[in-house]
This record gives sequence, structure tokens and C-alpha cells, in this order.
Amino acid sequence: MLYYICINKIHTDVGKYNDLYVEIKCNNKIKKTTTIWNKEYPIWNEEFIFTINNNIKSFTITIYDKNVWLATRKLYEKNIKLNNNKIKKFNYRYLEISHGMPLYEKINNLENNYNYLNIKFNLYKNKTDEVFKENDLLKEEINNLQKNNISIKETNENLKKNNNDLQEINTKLINKMTIMKEKIDENNNENIKLNNNMDKLKISVDKSNDTIKKLNTQINNQKNNIKEILNICNSIYNI
Repeated sequence: MLYYICINKIHTDVGKYNDLYVEIKCNNKIKKTTTIWNKEYPIWNEEFIFTINNNIKSFTITIYDKNVWLATRKLYEKNIKLNNNKIKKFNYRYLEISHGMPLYEKINNLENNYNYLNIKFNLYKNKTDEVFKENDLLKEEINNLQKNNISIKETNENLKKNNNDLQEINTKLINKMTIMKEKIDENNNENIKLNNNMDKLKISVDKSNDTIKKLNTQINNQKNNIKEILNICNSIYNI
């Protein structure tokens, strides 16, 4: 037997997620809708056919938010009882789905039925369109990565130039600092010489002061001697 499922649309806010697709699992087979990007309320109207038997009583639908860079996120999952009557629309928490038997009574060998083949063709076409869309997205991502790579190369070149300029400036500064250090060393040597000369001058001044003191002492002694001689002379004269 064949079972028909059509994922129609999202009818209620799933939580502001906007890159959605739906996965259907029935009789251990998994099929997916296309991913509709940047829409909070996507409309798919995508049809799926599953082969079932009398032991299959339900199927499971899962809503996912697809992310190119991060992990894909599961938003909602529900197990749905099979509708063994003609195809009808059903509203679940977030999804509007049509499902049921492709024809009301059981039919064998539907592989030769035009409607079934048409549905199957549309399924393959939808899958192909999804692959092309994903390829386009991948191409766009590759182009963006190539542009980013060019920008990174240009940035690296600029950084190399800036680094060379900085190295040149650094070399000049080192040379200037070396020259300044040499001048400072020269000035320090001159200061040492000047200090040595000052010390020598101080010693000479101290010696000169000592000599002057001695001379003053001698002069004072001479003066005193002269005074004594004068006093003696005055005494003699008075006699």
C-alpha cells in the first residue's frame, strides 16, 4: 500500500526561527522537505509517498531549524496516527499537513499509475531543486571565503609593510640612542676630568690659604717686632 503525506505550511510561530525544514519518518524511511531560508512562516506544499503495510500505524514529523555554521536544531516532533481514509488537511501544533490514502480503496501496482509517477517526479524535482539551492549557497559561501581570504592577504601585506617600517624606525632609534649614549659617556668623562681638576684646584687653594695664613702670621710677627723696636727707640730718645 501507498501512503500520501503533503507538508503544507507552518501556521503558528515556532519561536522566531526562520531557516526551517520538515523531516518525515514512516516505515523506517526518512524524507525531508526543502529548507526555506529566512521565513518564519514557510509554505512548502511538498508531497511525499511512502510504502506501508498493515503493521504501520503512524508516522513522525520533526521540524528543524537549519544552521550553516552551527548545529541544526530540533524544534518540534510529533507522532501522527495514519489516516486510513481519503486525503484530508490536519492542523497540528505548528504544521498544516494533508495526509491519507492516495485513493480511498487499496490499489496494487500503483507504480504504473500516472498520478503516482507525477508525484514521484515532483519529489525528485524538489530534491534536485534543494540540492541546487544548497550548491548555490555553498558557492556563495566559497566566494565570500575567497573574498575574505583576499582581504586577509591584503591585511597581512599591510602588516608586513608596517612591520618593515617599524623595524626601520626602530633601527634608526637604536642608532640615535647609541650616538646619544656615546655623547653621554663623553660628557661623563669630561665631568670626571672637571671634577678631578676641581679637586686639584681645591687642594691648591687650600695650600694657598695655608701659605697666606703663614705669611700673615709672619707679617704680624714682623709688625710686633717693629713695634718693640720703635718702643725701644722712643725710650732711648726720651732719655
